[in-house]
Amino acid sequence: MGVSNTPCTGTEVCGGTVCKTITRKSEMDGMDVPTVDCPWNTVGRFVYIQLLGARRLLNFREMQVAFTGPHLAFLKGYTASMQSQYGNLVPSNGVDGNFNNLAHSSGNYGTNVWWQVDLGADRVVSQIKLHNRVDSQCGWRILSNECSSGNSGPGFTLGVSSTPCTGTEVCGGTVCTTITRKSDLTGMHVPIVSCPTNTVGRFVYVQLLGARRMLNIAEMQVAFTNYTDTGPALVSVLQAKHLEAAFKATDMSEKFQCDPVDRDVTDAACYGDRYAALKAEPYTF
Repeated sequence: MGVSNTPCTGTEVCGGTVCKTITRKSEMDGMDVPTVDCPWNTVGRFVYIQLLGARRLLNFREMQVAFTGPHLAFLKGYTASMQSQYGNLVPSNGVDGNFNNLAHSSGNYGTNVWWQVDLGADRVVSQIKLHNRVDSQCGWRILSNECSSGNSGPGFTLGVSSTPCTGTEVCGGTVCTTITRKSDLTGMHVPIVSCPTNTVGRFVYVQLLGARRMLNIAEMQVAFTNYTDTGPALVSVLQAKHLEAAFKATDMSEKFQCDPVDRDVTDAACYGDRYAALKAEPYTF
């Protein structure tokens, strides 16, 4: 049993993280499979069971999975925009949940062409999945200005910003990835991209770098949570320790106390409350 970012296919051994391999009757509870713990911080989109070897037949009743954190979501209902538009291939096609239509920029090409979705407010973004055009060779436009080459090129960025992309400028904020090589793709498919920890922004974008670019994408999914000034999303353990030292230098140290024993990520919420108070009653350190 395992977890992977890519699906099992054909007769290949499934990839990702194998949480458990069971080969002996003594590891079972009668014919029941015990609850399996995966390694800490196991991440993936697909959870699988695979019977190993030849001449196998799989029959089981049900699988349950315990998972946490934000998950890649379709963005239907959110507002999308694009630097330019080709015909009726509107920006909202990139957030309608339909992989069979496209958001397509002008046929006259452009410079630093972008498409973006507005999440409505600043969010903490952890992952981005861009579904590229894959119905024709023009999916290779994601790398260069050619439909058929599939060569490396100026490439594209996926990023998150508190301000929208505009004009022909390079989009701002946090760049979660820049892909320029064919080897970074799976065919014309773009892999799931993880953003740096605590990436915050309202706009999630794809931007094709350089001149004479044309954008045609099918869909974007984003994993995000609501942004808060007072929780672990903003205040990491390292930041918490700095805040602790800062508060000790002020008369606020007694007003906001956190558990002094075994500080870990659970303490970040407490330090977040202290951080909010610090913003309300600013001190210079």
